[in-house]
Amino acid sequence: MADDGSVQVYIEKPDEKDCFHHVTCYLPEERWVDNYGFSVQELSYLREVVESTSNIILEFAADGGFEPASGF
Repeated sequence: MADDGSVQVYIEKPDEKDCFHHVTCYLPEERWVDNYGFSVQELSYLREVVESTSNIILEFAADGGFEPASGF
C-alpha cells in the first residue's frame, strides 16, 4: 500500500503468441492502465473480479500483504 492509500493490482496471463498479456489497476479509484493484450470481454471480467474483491485486496495491503492479513 502506498503512502496515499492506493494499491497497485497487476494482472497477467500467459499467452502463446505474445508471452504475457497484462494490465494494471490502481485501487481504490479503480483506474485501469497499461492494458496489453486483454480483449474488451476479458477486461470486463477482470473489472468484475477486482471490484468484487477490492475490499479484501485493500485490507490485505493495509495489513502488509496476503500472508500477514490471512494468517497463513
